[in-house]
Amino acid sequence: MLEIERACAAVLGGKHPSSLTAEPAAMALAGYTSGMGPMLGHWLGQGLIHLPTAPAEACEHQLCANTVRMERLLGHAKELTARLAAGGVRATVLKGAYTASSYFPQAGCRPMSDIDILISPDDANTAQRVLQALAYRQTARTSLETTWVHANAAVEPRTMRSLEADDPWAIDLHLSLDIPGPPGSAPARLSQARHATKPCEALPDAEQLAQPMLLLHLAAHAGSGFHNLTLLRLLEVVLVARVDAANGSLSWEDFADLGAATGSLAFAFPALALARQLSPDDIPREIVERCAQAAPPRIRRLVDRLRPATAHRIDRPTLREHFAWTSGPGGWLRRLAADILPEPRSLRRTAAIHASRARGLLNREVT
Repeated sequence: MLEIERACAAVLGGKHPSSLTAEPAAMALAGYTSGMGPMLGHWLGQGLIHLPTAPAEACEHQLCANTVRMERLLGHAKELTARLAAGGVRATVLKGAYTASSYFPQAGCRPMSDIDILISPDDANTAQRVLQALAYRQTARTSLETTWVHANAAVEPRTMRSLEADDPWAIDLHLSLDIPGPPGSAPARLSQARHATKPCEALPDAEQLAQPMLLLHLAAHAGSGFHNLTLLRLLEVVLVARVDAANGSLSWEDFADLGAATGSLAFAFPALALARQLSPDDIPREIVERCAQAAPPRIRRLVDRLRPATAHRIDRPTLREHFAWTSGPGGWLRRLAADILPEPRSLRRTAAIHASRARGLLNREVT
């Protein structure tokens, strides 16, 4: 992971090609968990980094697999947004469904597990009927979004060591741009601000967020939890900031004003601070400092000790990280309640696991 971070910073800084040394399985796993495997495969093909043959083949495999995967996923997104438009539903694609084709060298460089689509709450029933007609079933629901899985989608990944073309995927249907963050934290109320959209080039029947909401949403989502702080998302923040600052569509002053008005600067802080470590010229210091002022002191101290390669948490954070966003008596009560009282979905999952085990034991007893 540290070698991938070093190579990423070198490529972004236009320095001489980096030579990475890693055992093939370790490089494949690091590329998979960080989301950087396909990007490394692309950089290898461009001569921007060097790897020994075996780990290079692992990265090239992830690029090829994700190129096939993204073609399929964007095809599903195109079909869904066309059907939504035919039903009078205005859809805005979020995150990788838009950035993959617009800010990365090719769509296959940006892996994603979900197709994120924003609609108006008033259109939720129509969208539900469209999804059901296209053979999707709802698997999760919150006040802000629902998750839908296609009947032909894989249930489990083929391997946990590498990205594969037929890995599981889902549709996340968002009813709001708000980002709730961990229990006990104040949410980012992005939906309270008026935001512009523009046509999406990759998906003709959909729209995409315009600046500064685009970058604010990406940064706040990445920074709202350590499980989101992948190296790929940090690279994405840099690429979006670099391209749109250069073409004049991104104003950092407008970004900061919008972040302050929506209470989202705190969530944006970790992602922007770590992205600045990768590419100092693309993320202004004064913007990071303004975001830091809005963040809880515990978050500022934690981020000061992190680096892009090590910020991501796959499973369990430390206790310090677990409570880092918690503030105020009400926040502590919500955080502790979330830790003590499992969600109904967790109870159902646990019950299903125990029922499956019981059936297995009974079957063995019978045979």
